[in-house]
Amino acid sequence: EVICENNANKGKISEVQKALKTAGFDPGTTDGNFDGGTLKALNDYQKAKNLTVNEDKHIFVETVSSLDVSK
Repeated sequence: EVICENNANKGKISEVQKALKTAGFDPGTTDGNFDGGTLKALNDYQKAKNLTVNEDKHIFVETVSSLDVSK
């Protein structure tokens, strides 16, 4: 399940970026922009946690839950 565009606003993406950074996967900035650094950190986190890895700019609910970020 993918977080819908209504919930994937800059604030939510920033929360995910901060959670990734806290978990040791540096997305670069935590400005809420979903850029290459965020995608790499997200994919690295997903691989390390044996979660479904996405190759595009979708954020899966299982990843968000694993990061303790609310949907």
